[in-house]
Amino acid sequence: MTTATDLLGHARGLVSEVTPGTNAVWSRAAALLGRMALEEAVRAHVATLDDSLTEASMRAQLLCLPHCVEPALAARASVAWVGLSRACHAHPYELAPTGAELRWWLEVVDLLQQAGRRGASGR
Repeated sequence: MTTATDLLGHARGLVSEVTPGTNAVWSRAAALLGRMALEEAVRAHVATLDDSLTEASMRAQLLCLPHCVEPALAARASVAWVGLSRACHAHPYELAPTGAELRWWLEVVDLLQQAGRRGASGR
């Protein structure tokens, strides 16, 4: 089973070094992996409030997130989710996300995962 940490590691690997054959898709692939990792981290956080919240839409879960982590981190996670979601879909009139954008979004995912580990170790 692939964990959120694994997904984040794979996404960071795509951002840090583009390999032959991934030139055209590396940014969208990294965005998809990053979004999957972020969604898994959000689900883990909101499950601490109520297990049934994990069945809600991601937007609803993001609205609950400030009750689980610092509100500033929850806001950053929402911004990252929107950015990653938009980056997952190719539009002919939009540029793919830059490496800097992806690194920022992935850093937010990492902070969210760290907050979960801190919370779990404090119990």
